[in-house]
Amino acid sequence: QNRSIIYCFPLFTLFLTGLFLSSFGVLIPLYSEKTGHDETYYSFMFIVRSISYIAGSIATKYLLKMFTTQQIFLT
Repeated sequence: QNRSIIYCFPLFTLFLTGLFLSSFGVLIPLYSEKTGHDETYYSFMFIVRSISYIAGSIATKYLLKMFTTQQIFLT
């Protein structure tokens, strides 16, 4: 029971993060209408944000191997 909560919490937070990242995508037509920029301009920003999120996750994996969790929290 306790172990399942430990495994479900990170998955739930990742789900909420994905929901948050994708929620702004529906605003692209509104942004382009209000500012006069092309929709591809804003689409590019969302793609870069997603790629940087993945790159940050990969970097975190290697940082956790290099340092202990206590060292990371104290930094």
